[in-house]
Amino acid sequence: LLIAPFSNPIIGSSIFGVLAVTCFHVAAESVRNYNRCIDKLQFELKSFDMQKAQCYCCSVNHVSSSGSDPLVCDREIIGQCISNW
Repeated sequence: LLIAPFSNPIIGSSIFGVLAVTCFHVAAESVRNYNRCIDKLQFELKSFDMQKAQCYCCSVNHVSSSGSDPLVCDREIIGQCISNW
């Protein structure tokens, strides 16, 4: 039995109903937002191409800013991590 803090149970039930609908709406919106994010992630993963990924080391031809030390390729490291995963 729902006990409303009002002398008139219709008013108490109405307020409870409005609060319940509001909470349900917020929860439903959160679930919809989560599902949109999952859809976007799946699309991005399907269209991902490791060879087209841009990385800093390739943009500077694998040479450090000092010009003397070679840089390890980020793309190769990430590719190995994905293969191991």
